Amino acid sequence: MILNNEAVTSGQAIDPAAFHDPVSGKYYLYWGNGRPVMAELADDMVSLKLGTISAMSGLTDYREGSFMNYRDGIYHLTYAIDDTGSPNYRVGYATGTSPTGPWTYRGVILEKDASQGILGTGHSSIVQVPGTDEWYIAYHRFAIPDGNGTNRETTIDRLTFGPDGLIQKVVPTLSSVDGLVYTDGPVTASISDEGASGWYGADAALTLSGTGTRQVRIGDGSWTTYSGPVALPAGSYDVAWRARSANGQWSQVWTQSVKVDKAPPTVSGAVSSSRELSVTATDDASGVAVREYRLDGGPWLAWTGPVQLDGLAHTVDVRAADVAGNMSAVSSLSVAAVPSPAPVAPASVALPVAAGNATVGKTLNATAGGWDQGNLTYAYQWLRDGVPIAGATSRSLLLGADDVDARISVQVTASRAGGPAGVARSASTSPVAKAKSKVRVRLAGRSLKVLVSTRPASVGATGKVSVKVDGKTRTVRLDDGRAVLRLALPSGKHTVKVSYAGSDSVDASSAKKKVRIRG
Repeated sequence: MILNNEAVTSGQAIDPAAFHDPVSGKYYLYWGNGRPVMAELADDMVSLKLGTISAMSGLTDYREGSFMNYRDGIYHLTYAIDDTGSPNYRVGYATGTSPTGPWTYRGVILEKDASQGILGTGHSSIVQVPGTDEWYIAYHRFAIPDGNGTNRETTIDRLTFGPDGLIQKVVPTLSSVDGLVYTDGPVTASISDEGASGWYGADAALTLSGTGTRQVRIGDGSWTTYSGPVALPAGSYDVAWRARSANGQWSQVWTQSVKVDKAPPTVSGAVSSSRELSVTATDDASGVAVREYRLDGGPWLAWTGPVQLDGLAHTVDVRAADVAGNMSAVSSLSVAAVPSPAPVAPASVALPVAAGNATVGKTLNATAGGWDQGNLTYAYQWLRDGVPIAGATSRSLLLGADDVDARISVQVTASRAGGPAGVARSASTSPVAKAKSKVRVRLAGRSLKVLVSTRPASVGATGKVSVKVDGKTRTVRLDDGRAVLRLALPSGKHTVKVSYAGSDSVDASSAKKKVRIRG
């Protein structure tokens, strides 16, 4: 490309530096030793455009190492002064209003600092962190310790611009600069179609918060660019995601373990010769959560055991849901009427009622509701969010921690000896609330006594309380809802704040009190 036999030459054709002018879109090449030279690059980028090679003036004490940058309408040209073997090897600086000059000498922006043992600071390149106004200068210097013009090391320091838009003098350091780190906030993930017990259903999709460059990795797969919700495949695996800030640095990798069941259960119904309905369902992944049936297009009812049908003809629909929340297709069967008259199943004329306060520690009581037949026997099955509660078959149900935030209902089976049964379900309660708590604080001598009472009292407060006295915090375990803390405090007034974090069945509460320690 350059043989140093062109119309304009330099002492040596060395240290070429290419520059793209963001204003004109043209590309230029700068080089030289002793005499600076420049030219416009041809379109092939490996030859010079004819007639553009020219000498450069105004670069005081120019030796070599030309390098060009552009910022806010100013072209910044830096270059090396003196010989690379000299401790005084340094960086000169000139500015222009175009990539071809004219050039105004601005002095030296980087030179030795003998007090730190830093010598021969020259032949630099200047870079900008994309998307920011952060700038850095890379250069070589005598190796530390005992270096010289041929035993050198490369380093990098921060470069700044003054209010006038000119490069400020660089302070050479022994420590260089800290590496770049991710600067944006955390990226959170949400997964749709959540079921129970950590399972997700067929429509599970991962959605990430934030904007900008984000990537997702599923299991042991490759990183892929995130552009919108990502459908998750079936199976158990870790989902990982990360983000890149404007400075090009990646965040930590966040992960979440997921279990996805994309296949609904298979279900079938059968009626025995004695006209008992059975419902069978299987699910190979998350497992079957509930089986349901309905007669003649009526309401769906939970199937918990054989259901005695009356002698009439019926269309029976059955279905099942798995733990992940996938619902099967409806399977139907036709049941013919018995040839001779048969007893008719009782029919509900007033739905059962689950009565009581939906709070942990309280008891719900079931009423059977109204039926179109008398002399009936009633069986009860309590349900939590529509799923039968194991062993909950009495008329009453004591609410516990497992019921918090769930809606409770009761299903009543009405039957007469030798006849078919009728089934009806109550309306659901409001979501079950935790028991309320109240913190009381009392000072006895130099002992602080804490009582956490609950409503209802039968639930009992367990766990720990946090006691904050004059800004200092201690944690004390409750014993039967009580805790005693001996205070080593000077005489005078003190502010005490006691916080109870609550438990699976009891809400949190706190109390604040001013106490006086007497001398």
